Amino acid sequence: MRLGPMLRRSNLCPICSGVMGEAIDLPGLPMTEHFEPHTNTFEMKGRVDNALLFCEPCSHAKLETIVPASELYAKNYKTKTSNSVGSSHSVKSFFAFIERHLDLAGFETVLDIGGNDGSLLRLFRTQKKVNIDPNGSGADIVLMGYIEEVDLQDYKGMRKLIVSSHTLEHLESPEIILEKINAILGYGDYCAFQFPSLDSLVRDARMDQVHHQHIHYFSLRSISLLLAKHGMEIVNIEFDDSHYGTLQIIFRRGLEELKGSSIRYEDLELANRDFVSEMICFDDRIVRLREPVGYGAALMLPLLRYYVKGIDSLSCVYDEDETKHGLRWINLNVPIKSPKSVHGKDVVVCAFNTKLAVRKIVNKLTAEGARNVVVPFHAL
Repeated sequence: MRLGPMLRRSNLCPICSGVMGEAIDLPGLPMTEHFEPHTNTFEMKGRVDNALLFCEPCSHAKLETIVPASELYAKNYKTKTSNSVGSSHSVKSFFAFIERHLDLAGFETVLDIGGNDGSLLRLFRTQKKVNIDPNGSGADIVLMGYIEEVDLQDYKGMRKLIVSSHTLEHLESPEIILEKINAILGYGDYCAFQFPSLDSLVRDARMDQVHHQHIHYFSLRSISLLLAKHGMEIVNIEFDDSHYGTLQIIFRRGLEELKGSSIRYEDLELANRDFVSEMICFDDRIVRLREPVGYGAALMLPLLRYYVKGIDSLSCVYDEDETKHGLRWINLNVPIKSPKSVHGKDVVVCAFNTKLAVRKIVNKLTAEGARNVVVPFHAL
């Protein structure tokens, strides 16, 4: 797929409006989380040329090419929070962070921006629950639309907590969400957001976490700068390294003091170099295996295949999710099957974005007597 009328390009920083420079070229980057039935014929689909741009003064990164939501979240999009070990763990960790720092009894209403199937909202016990999501469910009130489209004025006078888990990075214009919040936020209200951290991505050299669905890559510094533009201040910060190197923040109206360390172009370049080196080693390990199978049909596996051609040598990928059996990725022709015995087999762990999931899979494969268990990354 080449740049066409449905794709848009932008090289302006959402923080300072300056022109961003190219940090990493990503030709033919595959779309993720899309499946189709496995058949005897295969036509490669879902690849778009892209690049990761960077603004050094703001320590902010973003994609140059924007794939529209209609393409990213088409009918073959399968993601539900409750169906994913990683996503379920992430919302529970996020709720625990919120509960540690806020007295939840003081809120009348919780609004979840991009609440998906309501998994996060269900953890709140006494508040009225509002899910703002075009495919939302699992709440007292579901506003079926994107945040840009819905009217929130009815909630202006309520004592409220506004939460958002892994949504900010998906928005082409992240300022829109803050403008919508500003229009209804009172001085006793709070917001709690979590999203992938550029600080963690650079530290851990996880360039596989750059993909079309995540348009923006916020550092603590860049989100601090953006909130300050809108008259908001961060009051609590934590990092959750178990899933996507997530940054968790609580903020409110107030005068923000700039937080976070600067990230430089050299930091991105070094992280990318180290990542590529690790992928070369991983590819070499797969090539040396005997009739390997994969385990864990990760939504992001096409990204790993983008860097590691040895993924093509997997005869299949085992997965416990019955809804995936008989499918393949639209840009990776490896069938997904019901798990069979791995005793004496060489197995490649293909679910890799959540440390908890990787550890569980490695323990399971070890207990079943796999001959070799190969993981993509050294840090578990």
